[in-house]
Amino acid sequence: MLNSALMRASIHHPSEDHMKTQSHLEIGSSKLAYRKTGEGPDIMFIHGWPLHRETWRDTVSRLPNYTCHLIDLPGTGATITPASTDVSLSGHIDAMVAAIEQLDLDDVVLVGQDSGGLIARYVTARVPERVSALVVTGTEIPFSWPAAITRLQLASRLPGSERLTMRLMNSPMFARSNLLFGGAFWNRDLLEGEFRTKVLDQTFRDREAVRRQLAVLLTFTKKLVNGLAEIHPKIS
Repeated sequence: MLNSALMRASIHHPSEDHMKTQSHLEIGSSKLAYRKTGEGPDIMFIHGWPLHRETWRDTVSRLPNYTCHLIDLPGTGATITPASTDVSLSGHIDAMVAAIEQLDLDDVVLVGQDSGGLIARYVTARVPERVSALVVTGTEIPFSWPAAITRLQLASRLPGSERLTMRLMNSPMFARSNLLFGGAFWNRDLLEGEFRTKVLDQTFRDREAVRRQLAVLLTFTKKLVNGLAEIHPKIS
């Protein structure tokens, strides 16, 4: 579920000052890490797997005339995720619907990258009266299942998968390979520096963070992806 939108996560920006408001939204058993920046029409950004809201930090720095909302989905980033939390994609959809309602957004543009695009489409179908526009990039297509996901899911079920994942993420050679992030970058040198410190190191910082990411991965199903075929007519 990795694509060229990752490049946006690795481009340097002048400062972090644009991330003006940081807090948590209490949604179910989770406390979703939340940031807001800018002032103007509302845009909600939904990150993909296996990333978090920092995917969008360069993008929102260029949108000071919009109120940009960034959330770490359950099981990702800085979100506080108790063991009872539903970290599945269906749980992510529920969490985003609840966040939009809690923030009382009634004319919001949803922007989803990668699996965030899948989530955004299901959310739009759930609360169409609150969504004014939808933008998705590098995202799932009905009846087109990436073979890489099947391989990753099989690998995640192996004994010691959490420890192995941490070792691989710390390997620049593996991170640059087409098996992971290499195919998502036109310049693979961007995989180091800020992308590593702000994205990779945060995403795979310890075994618990890795465990949560693998738990999310196992909830990707063909049924959910193919179900977009029924969602599309409802939101077009």
